[in-house]
Amino acid sequence: WADLAGGECVVWHVPYGLGRFKGSVREASQLAFSRLPSKYWLRLQRLDQLCGPTSRTVNSGKPLTSTDVRNVARVLSDACRLHEDVEREIEQHRQTDAMVPDVALRLAKLFKDVESHARFLFAAVYPCVQAPPASTASSHEQFAGNFRNGSQNFF
Repeated sequence: WADLAGGECVVWHVPYGLGRFKGSVREASQLAFSRLPSKYWLRLQRLDQLCGPTSRTVNSGKPLTSTDVRNVARVLSDACRLHEDVEREIEQHRQTDAMVPDVALRLAKLFKDVESHARFLFAAVYPCVQAPPASTASSHEQFAGNFRNGSQNFF
């Protein structure tokens, strides 16, 4: 995943990326709702839901966590898969002349934008996640060591 990330954390890129991503999902949802099978609209809604916790973290001013990276990585993976699936769907509609060419082009562009904004968002979020403080990590390791050695009394 690190290969897809930006080099350093630019804090304002995260809320900007979230806004752009949510905007692209909203636009794609509007057209997908009326022009594609419902499964594509539902998948777009799921992408939007996956960004919810990260949006709340950013809006509250808290530092991003590994859970945020996991959610955004899932968004990126799902957005890429969704783009590929929509491209196949559009091609099937074009072959049967079931979709007007300008609508097919608009759909292709909108879903490409969703993927592009998901890539930008991941590249912005990944370097901004802070590692747990050393004292927290050492206390976890200490507890695990005590537990493995059987020296931890629970009762």
